Amino acid sequence: MDGQPFNGILMREKPGKQARKAKSAAAPRLPATPTSSGVLAPAPKADRSVAWAHENMIRDLLPVVDHLEVGLRTAQEHKTESAVQAGFQLVYDQLIATLKKFGVTPLDAHEASFDPHLHEAVTRVPSAEYPVDEIIQQLHRGYKLDEKLLRPIQVVVSSGPGALRDDEIKAEET
Repeated sequence: MDGQPFNGILMREKPGKQARKAKSAAAPRLPATPTSSGVLAPAPKADRSVAWAHENMIRDLLPVVDHLEVGLRTAQEHKTESAVQAGFQLVYDQLIATLKKFGVTPLDAHEASFDPHLHEAVTRVPSAEYPVDEIIQQLHRGYKLDEKLLRPIQVVVSSGPGALRDDEIKAEET
């Protein structure tokens, strides 16, 4: 019998299934190669699908990284036992190292002006201290996968010295 047991029942493969398996296993996977004009030919469809799946998986892991960062900050602020902090730090470092191995780079906003190509303004607040479009606070890191922006840096941006609210006016009068 050519079938394989499944839960006590003998299952038979459909005719030709083994031939298709052998043919697909023997089919070579060709890398992208330069054409006569020197431009790389598009990657085979399977390679693009794998890259797309990796990108989506990495994008889904970014909130996990955010939560680990919040957990580490909270553990330090509340002086949690050092062994617990060290364990969380170990997991965080391993996750970041794995992401870097796959070409992921974290991005931070360092006293920069707002750049819509790198930043997502979560909110704008009036500020006499910061000029218009200056980043006041970073809420979440951004990330790149190779040269592609996976997630922009989420920031709070100054709208400049705007109209003061009633409570701010009362505070200035006293």
